[in-house]
Amino acid sequence: MSEGELAARGANKSLIHIDWMIGSGEVDVDGITAEGRAGPLMRKGEWVSS
Repeated sequence: MSEGELAARGANKSLIHIDWMIGSGEVDVDGITAEGRAGPLMRKGEWVSS
């Protein structure tokens, strides 16, 4: 895609990488601590607050 097409689709371009933000109310994300324990980061598309 061209720079304009990427920008129109919400791409965030840097010298290092390109980010795409996607999601829905059905997204659940867990993170893993250094100790190996899983914990919620997102539930139903929303960030979990501590």
